Amino acid sequence: GDSVLFDEGDTEIKDGKVYVLRYGDGFRIKRLSKRFDGALILTSDNAKYADEVIPEEQAAQFIQVLGRVKDRSGSGGL
Repeated sequence: GDSVLFDEGDTEIKDGKVYVLRYGDGFRIKRLSKRFDGALILTSDNAKYADEVIPEEQAAQFIQVLGRVKDRSGSGGL
């Protein structure tokens, strides 16, 4: 039920920052980090969700970074 404000012009991944992603046919909001081998690590602030490690080839095919989250409103946390 939260709302987020994100900057569509800020799509370059900075480790540990929160981004809006198009992930396949859906959308996600995750903290992103890149590994040295090019894999993308998706981290949720909600501890009940484990980190996802997406190999570079799959990330290029299935993930589009839409922008970096700048603000949110609601009861959930970032």
